[in-house]
Amino acid sequence: MQQMLPKNRQTALLEDSPDEDDNIDPRILKTRRIVRAATVDLLAEYGFQRITVEHISELSGVARSTIYRHWPNPKDLLVETFEHIYVPTDQPTTGDLRTDLIEHCEGLASALNDDKRGRIIGSLINASLHDEELASIHARYTQSRRRRTRSILQKAVAKGDLPKKLDYDHIITSLVAPIFYERFIAEQIIEASFIKRVVDGVLLQISAGAEQKKTRARKSASS
Repeated sequence: MQQMLPKNRQTALLEDSPDEDDNIDPRILKTRRIVRAATVDLLAEYGFQRITVEHISELSGVARSTIYRHWPNPKDLLVETFEHIYVPTDQPTTGDLRTDLIEHCEGLASALNDDKRGRIIGSLINASLHDEELASIHARYTQSRRRRTRSILQKAVAKGDLPKKLDYDHIITSLVAPIFYERFIAEQIIEASFIKRVVDGVLLQISAGAEQKKTRARKSASS
């Protein structure tokens, strides 16, 4: 039996995400949450490029005029909704490189495995190819995730668990690319065992690369 990813690795739910200003009238907060909740469902169904304010108004029961009053640019509503549903999990801090990388990658995998979040993220990736504003959101999402991965690697370097000279971008891509491929291309649910194989494979490549450098250095010194 395949081991499923633990639920506590999933990103926070939309309704658990705090609003930026707790001093806002509770009735306004309720309206905004209702609209965002409807937007989540519609983004998962239609994607970023096909969703309309009319769709959101019909599903949420909130008048279009009210939606426009809160979000004069409807794209701001899409951006805000995405930022509310994508709440990264806590940074792994076990101090063990393999464990931290596995936990970190499980957080991404859980988000992609989630039916709504997975479809929304996939839609954002596609829409970002045609829309500069959405491309900016996708870039921020990607950069945030890569910074967190880089931080784990840098801590391992500082401890001496990894060689000092690393191609961080290549390593991060090697960790993340198989996860996106498994979910969006192979259309498979990402299992915990898959994450472990990916992490172990990348760590093996780093180790093999370090050994090759040492071998070349010894040969150069003896020649």
